[in-house]
Amino acid sequence: KMRGGGAASMVLRNARSRLRRLAGQSDSGSDRTGRSSPKSASPPRSPGQRTLGAELSTDTESLTLGEGNKHDDMVNVKRSLADMKRWPGLVNGYTNLGFFTVFFGLYVYILLAQQDIPDSHKIDFMVRIGLLDQDGALASVNEPGDFFDYLLKGYDSKKGAFLGSYSANPTPTYTDDTPGGGILGKLFVSQDYNGKTLATNETGYLFNYNKLIGGVQIVQQRGKVGSCPSGASLYDLFYPSCYLSDVIQVVPPQMAGPNGTTVDNLLDPAFVNATIASRFGDRTQLDNPDSAYYPIRSAFEYNNTLGGYGIFLSVAESATGNLNIVQELSKLRWLDAQTRKITLKFTFYNGHFGRFAYAATTLTFSQVGQFVPYDPNSAAVARKTGGGTEVRIASVNMEPYLVYVDFVRLGLELVFMAAVFAQCSHLLRLVGLSVVRRRLMIPPHWLFLDCANLACFIVFIVLRIVLITKIYSNPVAVPTNQYKKIFEECSNLTDTQISFSFINVLLCTIRFFKYYEFQPRLRIVNRTIGAATVHLIHFMIIFLVFFVGFAVLGNIIFGAQVRDFFSIPYAMMALFESLLGNIASGPTIGNANLYYISPYLGLIFFFIWIFISFLVLLNIFIAILMDAYNSAKEAGREDARREGRENPRAVVDDVAGVIVRAMSAMRPRSWKAPAWLLQEALARFARKMDAGGFATVQEELKSLERSKQALEARIEELKQQGADEDPGSWDYHPAWQVRAACSRKMFAGWIQHCEL
Repeated sequence: KMRGGGAASMVLRNARSRLRRLAGQSDSGSDRTGRSSPKSASPPRSPGQRTLGAELSTDTESLTLGEGNKHDDMVNVKRSLADMKRWPGLVNGYTNLGFFTVFFGLYVYILLAQQDIPDSHKIDFMVRIGLLDQDGALASVNEPGDFFDYLLKGYDSKKGAFLGSYSANPTPTYTDDTPGGGILGKLFVSQDYNGKTLATNETGYLFNYNKLIGGVQIVQQRGKVGSCPSGASLYDLFYPSCYLSDVIQVVPPQMAGPNGTTVDNLLDPAFVNATIASRFGDRTQLDNPDSAYYPIRSAFEYNNTLGGYGIFLSVAESATGNLNIVQELSKLRWLDAQTRKITLKFTFYNGHFGRFAYAATTLTFSQVGQFVPYDPNSAAVARKTGGGTEVRIASVNMEPYLVYVDFVRLGLELVFMAAVFAQCSHLLRLVGLSVVRRRLMIPPHWLFLDCANLACFIVFIVLRIVLITKIYSNPVAVPTNQYKKIFEECSNLTDTQISFSFINVLLCTIRFFKYYEFQPRLRIVNRTIGAATVHLIHFMIIFLVFFVGFAVLGNIIFGAQVRDFFSIPYAMMALFESLLGNIASGPTIGNANLYYISPYLGLIFFFIWIFISFLVLLNIFIAILMDAYNSAKEAGREDARREGRENPRAVVDDVAGVIVRAMSAMRPRSWKAPAWLLQEALARFARKMDAGGFATVQEELKSLERSKQALEARIEELKQQGADEDPGSWDYHPAWQVRAACSRKMFAGWIQHCEL
């Protein structure tokens, strides 16, 4: 306990004397008696750095000077000062990373809870494979007659053809052992597997557990008939008219309704005449009340509500009656050359999952005379061609908040909304400060990413609110004999919400890199991407030219015969799949054996593409990333050397530092220096070292600029060392490379001096 004015001078004299003795001991590696001692020997020195004694833990705030400490441990002042200055940023960085991780985890949990993916997958698989037979019967629908066979007849997967014939009068009969009579036979089941007629409360079930809602809606869109697009052709007399892709639409005009709303004017003469003109079929039978076809006349007239020509098969109707209606449509050629698209829609409810499922199968009739087929043997990227066969199944929860778990999710959704708006306010605050200070408070690329991510989150929240409002505003009364469009609308909103969720998850994954900047080891990955960006841009220019060129070449050579190359976009996707390994000897790209299409050109195309893409361009891509990673790793090591380390701090080191601090705070009978006192002692000691009175180059430069009396030569020398480039960097004075550590006991004296 030193008191009085001579305390500081005494400490200074003792410190200088102690430093001189330590300087002599550090080179010899001997103890105080001059004998060699392995315990007091210096550890291996860092490259380019000469330190005094052993390096202590970098967790300087927890350094304790206990009374029982008899060893004269060495304190790495350079590292300790760097760690103390880094500690606030470290705490802030891990705090931000933790909050964003919790926020992202909350969003993912809400998303998974809303979608209920496992149950939705079970329903999707049951409808897609069990009912619609997407890879079998549906893939065999090529002509209008095949569609009626798909509805009424069974399918033999071994033969790849529909079985036998069907008759609905007087009772449903099948030949050639037709199982179930197509998908309508599965949807409208009237008998059990023993041939016993089902009771009324047992009908309307799909596979015993899925209750059909209303029935099945079938909608046809018909194209217009006009002159061929070729114009004045020599063959117009031979081929006088064409069936155009433009579909028939009859839209009623709007008129003023109650409370300032607008409604459809269904009595408008022009609309009525256009509806009458849209009729087709054998009108002598359809318009005759005594005809058996009179009940289905509405299917041959445009329906503005359905957006086409539709027929509804009600679940209240008997199975025989519904199958008979479809057979009558087939007899009157409801599908003909003007048919452009057919959509089969229905909804059912599964009480075990508490969810409704909306299913829609769409077949587009191409201008070559067939439906665009679903090809299960095509490459994965080409299975859904533009305007081709499409199966869409969506699971909808019409009671989103019913049980206790649902209300817990509602509370989490409200917390998530508050978190999103809190991030928006913080981002607006940063933008406002940037405008006031006329400089960006956040890098522009992170600013753009944050804005895009938060905008998608807001759209996600709005869509969710619209969906909930629509569900509770349109309760579904069951049982019903009508097609309820609310399920289709809710499924469309759900699909849109899923699309924005995909963008949100992708942007959040990229935003994680923003929170890696504070940690030296994690920052190496960010530096790798930044260092490789310019080279990757130029590489992508070369790669895209080669990639698109081969896609065009493949489309020209193989497009007329192979579906994987029938258009340039799908050719690009097939080639990209080949880069991921979807190739085989033959040579085969996707599911196309190029040799059988063009023996010589196929071989040349295959081997040139594989050689240049696999053996040249992909290796160049890997080399660019490896070179950028090595540069980033070396930059990280250079930053670590400036802090007195061999390598950058790892996440494990940060966690260990926190644990050491916590344990030191609970250690009894130890004198602990507060952070401000320890940092002040470090700074004062640094000014007394043989470094011109300064701990860092930045500190000396700022002193010179404040005094304005330093020599211009010294300023230029310091600027050449990079001192004026980044005020936040720690470029230590070269003298620190000579003497960067001090004795613990001598350092204790400095702390006591600062405390006085």
